[in-house]
Amino acid sequence: MNIRDLAINEDVEIDMGESADVEVGAVLEKKTVDSDHARKIPLVPGIVALREEQVSPVLRVEVSNARAADIRLALLLPPLEGARIVRADHKLGSKNGRPMFRLTVPANSTATVRFQLGMTEVRPTPD
Repeated sequence: MNIRDLAINEDVEIDMGESADVEVGAVLEKKTVDSDHARKIPLVPGIVALREEQVSPVLRVEVSNARAADIRLALLLPPLEGARIVRADHKLGSKNGRPMFRLTVPANSTATVRFQLGMTEVRPTPD
């Protein structure tokens, strides 16, 4: 394996292959709930208002870890053409312009990330 010259504290990605002990699955939630009693996913920083008809259903990603030790995971999403994440129940980051969530999945457990996309006309916070 060749590794190029790296700066101190520079991130390095090493493909460790696949593992049957760690699984990732995505689900589109189709629950119908009374909006007056629903617990909404928080808005991400920078978003102050949404037009609800332009927000996607809740998207859920579940990561299960059958290992005996905790794992750290960077969940890197594909590019979102014509949309952006407007609600998320985990801190949203980005890498190379793509949305990303960093998770720690406890040993023999599952972590869940829920988020929603805004399709158009999302008003950012004023500067």
